[in-house]
Amino acid sequence: GTGIVHALTGPVFINGAEAGDVIAVTIQSMAPARVGWTEASPFGFAWDELDIDQRFIVWRLGEDYAVSDALPGVRIPNASFPGVVTTLPGPDLLADVLAREQQLLKAGGAVLPPAAVEAEPAELCGPDGSKPGECLRTVPPREHGGNMDIRYITTGTTVYLPCFIDGCGLAVGDFHYAQGDGEVAGTAIEMGGRMTVTARIVDNPPDLRHGPHYEGPAT
Repeated sequence: GTGIVHALTGPVFINGAEAGDVIAVTIQSMAPARVGWTEASPFGFAWDELDIDQRFIVWRLGEDYAVSDALPGVRIPNASFPGVVTTLPGPDLLADVLAREQQLLKAGGAVLPPAAVEAEPAELCGPDGSKPGECLRTVPPREHGGNMDIRYITTGTTVYLPCFIDGCGLAVGDFHYAQGDGEVAGTAIEMGGRMTVTARIVDNPPDLRHGPHYEGPAT
């Protein structure tokens, strides 16, 4: 539907992975689509610093640069990466997340509550979306990864993610052609594309009690 923002591939079952394991996901390659877009809007963290009205820009994406007729003379280097790299939460983490986000919502925090309307596939929320309270939104990052939007998680980078269920349930998506340190204007250069990753179970994993880790080229 038109309301779906984070197009994800997955969840993929990782053979041999069990709850309690850590998997290392290495990005082998990313190939951008031909067209991308950026929207500067009040959704962005830095909106009050922008002396413009809301803007929507369409980009032509090449192997090396993105260009737009709306910004003559501007070329944005290709720095493609997935905004979302995640595993599935288990029942205990799901309950914890729902409880704390509901508490934050009641306190007036910026929380998007569960909603079956924009869920895909909607049947995961119950018959005809009858259990919207069990559908997590993909906007915030969490203990299992998710919408981390870290521009350094790019080709050649390895992300370490916890497995909360057998098989882990690996998913990736929300591809970006380029972004600064966060989507401060509202979005990155959003795009489709093709990505190849490998996943392995880690024998001596890093400590993920405070969240996922990554390592690789920081460019």
